[in-house]
Amino acid sequence: MRRADVTVYERERSPHVRIQGSSLDLHPESGRKALQVAGLEEAFWRVARPEGETHTILDKNGVIQLRIPQIKVLSSKPEIDRGDLRDLLVNSLQPGTILWDHHFLALAATADDRYKLTFEGREPALADLVIGADGVHSKVRPSVTPIKPVYSGVTLIQMEVANPKVQCPQIFQWVNKGNLFVLGDQKGILGQQKGDGNLVVYATAEHPEDWVATSGIDFTSPEEVKAYLKGAFADWNPVFLRLFEVAQDFAARPLYGTPIDQHWETQHHLTLLGDAAHVMPPFAGVGVNMAMQDALELAECLTNGQYTTIQQALEHYEQMMLTRTALAQKKTMDQEEMFHAPDALEQLLKKLLGPWTPLRHLIPPAIAAFNGLTGWMKPAHHV
Repeated sequence: MRRADVTVYERERSPHVRIQGSSLDLHPESGRKALQVAGLEEAFWRVARPEGETHTILDKNGVIQLRIPQIKVLSSKPEIDRGDLRDLLVNSLQPGTILWDHHFLALAATADDRYKLTFEGREPALADLVIGADGVHSKVRPSVTPIKPVYSGVTLIQMEVANPKVQCPQIFQWVNKGNLFVLGDQKGILGQQKGDGNLVVYATAEHPEDWVATSGIDFTSPEEVKAYLKGAFADWNPVFLRLFEVAQDFAARPLYGTPIDQHWETQHHLTLLGDAAHVMPPFAGVGVNMAMQDALELAECLTNGQYTTIQQALEHYEQMMLTRTALAQKKTMDQEEMFHAPDALEQLLKKLLGPWTPLRHLIPPAIAAFNGLTGWMKPAHHV
């Protein structure tokens, strides 16, 4: 299928729509490998932020339990903002490949074994092969499998803080261009600094699936959301309550995941990738990497000449994809359970450090010394 005529139908109105959410860390064996094969790795490093690999873990009282600075010469999972990654991918395509402002509604098989795609306020289109990459609420997925994503038991409240150095300086110092994890009372505050300097913050807790609708909170009202958060975290360090006070752009996000053992029979010239195929909560940080590996493996199956038909290529791709993402889904579920356990901090420290946990205070000076000794060396990606 090399040099196939490909069209991407995108719901967003234009490539300039602001993308919300945290940064993404791309892994060398998946997300970065996909960029490398696409010839985009050097362009990626021009906008990536290796310093985003810094991690700080605190308890509810604001006491640092673990700080892991960036090991500069060994950067392997650098952060990239969602908008930068989108621009990188969009700009690599031939002009006209993406048709913006196309809200997909449904597909239907035609008598000649093609698919008719319908859109809101747009002319329908015909396709010989359809790849559904339309997210957790995919409208393509029901034509592939009746298996639906399942509520994970956790709802995030997402927010953003502009100019955090001034508005919440202590949080800004803790994040230190990277990631912040504050765990306690079976809930947490997760923070991350983006390339523009703003902080993206998530308050995470277990709630019923219908909690957003039945809680009585108007999530379009910043004051109501702030009041809820300050009540829910009332006995935490006041610095976190200050964080909620200066935050903006609140959004409640119930988290869903596909079953670990999901399986389906490959449909005729129809498949899925990314969240449409295997949505998972963000607690293991592998969702975007699995999606990009999907794209890489699907492209290879369709173009490497090893399969005599498109159908055989899709069957092989889906078998690989479902096996691989089942492992990622299990890791994600385990991480989510750990983050909301009564002893979440103890579990996380044990997972990261094992028997070396009592010596965790030595990690920052050790990494600082290592960075000093290796400062003359180029980072691994530049070698």
